Amino acid sequence: MSSSSLQYAEDWRLILSGLATSALSWLFVTRLQMVRTVPSFVVVQRPHVYGYQSEYLSWVINRDELRQHADSLGLTLEREFVAGYTTTYEGAPEVSETAGFLFKK
Repeated sequence: MSSSSLQYAEDWRLILSGLATSALSWLFVTRLQMVRTVPSFVVVQRPHVYGYQSEYLSWVINRDELRQHADSLGLTLEREFVAGYTTTYEGAPEVSETAGFLFKK
């Protein structure tokens, strides 16, 4: 299971590959910032309003790119979940939505 973490990896494809290799039967990737119409891109998160005095990079991953990479790893999408909230990043080409994906190995 990966929850609210894949998007913080420098190489999310490599991490997803490792997760797929480690999974026995199922892999659940959730709380992932996702877009549908533009390629994956990186944003700078500045969560100062939540009390964090730092900034960090985060991927906003294109849904089709994630699905294609998962397919190449032998993962089959069983169910997709909508987490119900969106995030607007200043200057980003698309508003992201938070989603989860249950894959069968």
